[in-house]
Formats: sequence, C-alpha cells, structure tokens
Amino acid sequence: LRSSIGFQDQDVVKPLLSDAEKDLADYNTEIARSNTAISTLKYKRTLLERYLTNCRSLLSPIRRLPPEILTLIF
Repeated sequence: LRSSIGFQDQDVVKPLLSDAEKDLADYNTEIARSNTAISTLKYKRTLLERYLTNCRSLLSPIRRLPPEILTLIF
C-alpha cells in the first residue's frame, strides 16, 4: 500500500525477490557448512594439543631417572 510500484511492475520485482531469496538460502547453507568445518578444525586442534602435551611429558626430567631411584622416592 505504501509502495509506488504498480501492478505491472510487480512482474519485474517478483524474479528479483526470488533471486534474493535463493541467494539468502545459499548463504545460510554456506554458513552452516563453514560452521561445521570450524567445529571439525577445533576438534582436530584439541586432539593435536593433547598429543603435544603427551609428547612433552615424555621429555620431562623425571623420566630420565632410573626406575630404582624412582622406587626409592615413591
């Protein structure tokens, strides 16, 4: 009612509206894919951080002590 678009002009606007709605759906799909990819990357990063922690613990100074000394201490 507030628009100055005439009835004949609606035929021009409808395809534009349809294209914009399709583009919006495509963007939403791509955002969902990206969020899934980000979640996967974060999970893999967490696994790698745990792996690094475990590897670093293998290099800790206490591991260089002979088992006999460790049994005396603990």
